[in-house]
Amino acid sequence: MKITKYVIILVLASSLVACGSDPTKEIRQEIGLNLSAAESSLSSLNNQLDAGTLRNASLLPAYARVAREKKPEFGQIIDVLASEGTQRGPTYQSIVQRLDQVKPKAQGKIETVEAGSAINLELLNIRTAVSNYDAMLVDALNMLADFTDGTLPKVREIEFEDSKAEGGAIGSEYVGNSNYGQWKTGSNGSSFWQWYGQYAFFSMMFGNRPVYYDSWSSQRRPSYYHDRNRGAYSSPRGRANQSDALAKTKKSYTARGKSFKSPYAKNTKIKGQPNSTKSSRISSNKPFKSSYAKTSSRSNSSSSSKTYKSGYNSRSSGSRRSSFGGK
Repeated sequence: MKITKYVIILVLASSLVACGSDPTKEIRQEIGLNLSAAESSLSSLNNQLDAGTLRNASLLPAYARVAREKKPEFGQIIDVLASEGTQRGPTYQSIVQRLDQVKPKAQGKIETVEAGSAINLELLNIRTAVSNYDAMLVDALNMLADFTDGTLPKVREIEFEDSKAEGGAIGSEYVGNSNYGQWKTGSNGSSFWQWYGQYAFFSMMFGNRPVYYDSWSSQRRPSYYHDRNRGAYSSPRGRANQSDALAKTKKSYTARGKSFKSPYAKNTKIKGQPNSTKSSRISSNKPFKSSYAKTSSRSNSSSSSKTYKSGYNSRSSGSRRSSFGGK
């Protein structure tokens, strides 16, 4: 009897020690809270989109209407940009898809803290994307404003602090946006932008020519997506694709004895406001770090129609100088 009692005590003690030493316990609790918060935030965003209470979303139909009158030939692109203020938009659909993909992992067994941190980070990114959704729409509004040739004003325009240039061709804001396409490697080893099939018509803004990573990098326009919340609005796969294109381009330049600047090497500010410390120089495409992330392996131009036809040239990457439509 005494022996049995001692055995039971030892088993219970061992169980308590095992539970107390579970390294994934806290990260699992954090994942649960962030999953619930992400779902709640998405539900709230749905209600606001339905009610029409998001300022920038409510402006999109009016901007799109004027843009169609000015540039009817870009009707498909204008329609996609206008849809960003609805549940049909590419960015919204991407957020929903990302949440659907991470949810089973969040509710499943977490084997390691590292794996848990990756799941938690994606949930934090999704929450950030949802909470800043209306601000993200400035890219769509500003591109539509460009189509109106100055008839409609830009909204909270982001510009480079160290340059007075207006930037590159209209549409360069959406090159590199993982909700619209991905970087691919060509036969010459250079990275070029491939629009997803349903958005292939965006290439008409660049004369239906390839947009190479290095040309885009040096002459791109500043944007909310790229310079404020790229990490939050890119899926893990999208962030990996961006990092891979940067690494390949740097390696290619180094092999030729040249240096290459990241497309995010310039600081940005909100136009009309004093210079801020907010920088587009993002060492990681991730806006948040879980408290457990340390354990993981650890990211205005009123151009005429000829602007859209010039875009980038299609010469091989590296030595070319591609022309944008900006002034």
